[in-house]
Amino acid sequence: MRDMTEIFIRQRKRIIAGVSLIRDTPFTELERSRLRAVLPLIELATRDLLPDSEAQLLTAKEQEIVNMVREGASNKRIALKLGISLSTVKTHMRNIFAKTAVVNRTELVSSGFIAYG
Repeated sequence: MRDMTEIFIRQRKRIIAGVSLIRDTPFTELERSRLRAVLPLIELATRDLLPDSEAQLLTAKEQEIVNMVREGASNKRIALKLGISLSTVKTHMRNIFAKTAVVNRTELVSSGFIAYG
């Protein structure tokens, strides 16, 4: 008997690549569950290898802000550190959310998104 399972890699909630795993014995539910669990790590590891990377969509300033958010900085702290207004930070955050298809900073951090630059 032959069994197959597929892994779909997404960026900004769109499927951009897929991998089929085929073997002679059936995949157990535990094995399928483990594959689903590591999918975010696969997406993170391949982010720079695939076209239309989210990091490429962000400006240098937005990438800097994402890194500060991941370190736990508040909007006020970001504004002080970068020497920009709180309003400007909020504008950058709205742009980052739109470009990375997240709705808030918690989702940005938990999505595993890392800005390189």
